[in-house]
This record gives sequence, structure tokens and C-alpha cells, in this order.
Amino acid sequence: MVRLRFIVTILTISVVLILAVYLRNSGDRLYNQIESEQRRQNRLKLQLRQKQLRLEGLINPARLSESLSK
Repeated sequence: MVRLRFIVTILTISVVLILAVYLRNSGDRLYNQIESEQRRQNRLKLQLRQKQLRLEGLINPARLSESLSK
């Protein structure tokens, strides 16, 4: 009986430790994925802002009058 209790205790501790490692790896993976997506989002925002500035430059009245005078 004592031996069975010891084996069950060891198995329970092992399962808990394996589960803890799995959850930690899962959390790390999710954190890295979120960081990657945030970097991608920031890069896309920067590209969008650059395109907006370029478009504003194209439709700027001063720029249009320069183009028409040439």
C-alpha cells in the first residue's frame, strides 16, 4: 500500500512538472508570436504613413501648381 502511494505520488509530481514545462513553452511561443505581429504591425503602419505622405505630396495644391507650370 505504501509502495502504491509512493508510485502515485511520483507519477503525479511528474505529470505536474511536465504540464508546467508544456505551459511555459506554450506561453513563450505565444509571447514571441505576439511580439512578431506587433513588429509587423508597426512596420505596416510606417509603410502606410509613408504612402500617405507621398499621396499628400502628390495632391498638395502647391505641388500641383508646380507640375502645371512646367
